[in-house]
This record gives sequence, C-alpha cells and structure tokens, in this order.
Amino acid sequence: MKRVKRLLALVLVLAMAMSLMPGALAAGSPYTDVPAGHWAEDYIADVTEQGLMDGVGDGRFSPSGAMDRAMFVVVLARMAGVETDNTAATGFSDVAENQYYTGAVAWASGLGIVRGYENGTFGPKRPVTREQAATFLVRYAQVMGLELEPVQAAVEFTDGGSISGYARQAVALCSQAGILEGYPDGSFLPRKSITRAEAAKVLSIFLTAAKPEPVEPTEPEPTEPEPTEPEPTEPEPTEPEPTEPPVTITFMGVNGYAKYQGEKVESITVAADEPYVEFGIYGEYDLGFELDTATASQGKMSRAGNIFVLSDFTGDVTV
Repeated sequence: MKRVKRLLALVLVLAMAMSLMPGALAAGSPYTDVPAGHWAEDYIADVTEQGLMDGVGDGRFSPSGAMDRAMFVVVLARMAGVETDNTAATGFSDVAENQYYTGAVAWASGLGIVRGYENGTFGPKRPVTREQAATFLVRYAQVMGLELEPVQAAVEFTDGGSISGYARQAVALCSQAGILEGYPDGSFLPRKSITRAEAAKVLSIFLTAAKPEPVEPTEPEPTEPEPTEPEPTEPEPTEPEPTEPPVTITFMGVNGYAKYQGEKVESITVAADEPYVEFGIYGEYDLGFELDTATASQGKMSRAGNIFVLSDFTGDVTV
C-alpha cells in the first residue's frame, strides 16, 4: 500500500512540474526539416497555422523545394476562403480535371488573377518566378478589394529593364510594401524561381501588408444615365512563355554533402538566366572526412574554402 501511495505521489509531482513548463513541450517546428533557428521558421509556422500551406508528407515541409504555379494558386484560393470545384473547366490544355489544383486554377483564371501562357497552357508544375509571384499577389489584392500599404519608397533595381512589362507595376507595389525586395547588389532577378520557404515568407508578409481599401463616399446617380461611347476593347495581356526551362544542379559525391541557403540538399532548381549560384560543400567531419575537391559538368566554378560560386551555366549541371 505504501508503495502505491509513493507511486501516486511521484506521478502527481511530475504532472505538476510538466504543467509549469508548457513551452518546453510545445516549442519546436512540426516539420522535421525545419530546425529551430531556420531563417523561415516563423513564416512557415504562420502560413501553417492559418491553413495556407502544409507539409509534403512524412513530417517534412521541404523548405528548399520549388514552389510551383499550381501550389501558389491553391494557396491563394485558401487565402480567399472559397470553395473550389476540381471538375471545373479551366480553359488550359495542360490542366486536367480532378487534380488537386484544378478548381483553384479555374477560380483564379475566372477572376483574372492568372492568365496562362500564349500557347494556351498554364504550366502548373513550373516553378513560380519572383515576377509571377508579385503579379499574382497584386491581382489577388485588386480582386479582393485589398490595398498594399507601402513601407518604403519606390526601388530602382539595377536589372529593372529585364522585368516583363506585365509585371513591372506589380513588382513596384510589392517592393514598396516589403513583400518582395531586391538583393544586396541592387538586382531583383525577376525570373528567379522561389522556394517553398521563400513563398511562406512572401505570403506571411502579404497578409500583414494587405489592408481593405477605404470606401469612398459616392454621389447619388442621376435618374437617367448619360449616353456613353463604348470603350474599345483590347486583348488581355498574357504572361510570356519563358524562353528557357529552369536548370537543375545535382550534387554527387561520397563522404560529403552540399548546403544551399543553409539547408542540406541533393539538388536545387534555379532559373536558367540566373547569373550565379552560391552553395557550400562539406566533408562528413564526424567521420573524419574533409572536402578534397569539387568540379562541375559545365559552367565556371570558383571556390573560397567550402563555399563555391557556379556561373556561366546553360543547362543542367552535375557537381
């Protein structure tokens, strides 16, 4: 009997101690590949809690994975809180019925948020570029009656001339609102694809920056409408077909690993016109290995310790 009482007392003490430190139990990311201190940890937690983005399976978020156009449009539909129909017709030749994104694409294209390519395709599996993400978000804000509050003056990017005509105003609005900013060298890199972690950051900041547009008082309309001339109609601008597909850089070797943007990776996907890519290569130090050498199947690769810069590549590369 005494032993039972002692056991119950011990359980009670442990329960009380655990109740005093809930943070220790609740802390940490729900994803195994988003460690504490990851640069996008708070953004990923925000979009996850709001039900906008979820994992890719097996408890992973895949922060360095590419964010494709289908995923991005699905997130916009979730953000709008709309019911979508995956049997709906989209008008795009490469969007079949009953895909997880079919209804979202139909909804977004019906409202003019997305317009596809000149050849009648949508490109659901193509990575979202920085200028496309800005365009989709600004169109979404206009449809939903939201205004992007500027937090800084307009930015003159060094590569502003390479931003597609359809995206220039959207890039300007997003950069002023702090949603998509430039790089330290003053460039914007409009056709650089964004990762899932970068998408989480962009969406999280957008939710803070976008505010309902103020309602202006309106004057009563006259009883008889004044005759007006019909406005000339112009074809809707379409997003230009990318001239080159994205490039995949695959890392192969023994007793070592590569890191990109602070994450271990086996491969990464970047835009074909990206001027350079920076990554690290390391030996399995715990096993007694250090980096010996590294070569690339094409392009130029320079090295500073364990950090490498690959440039002048025109297609898929094996490092």
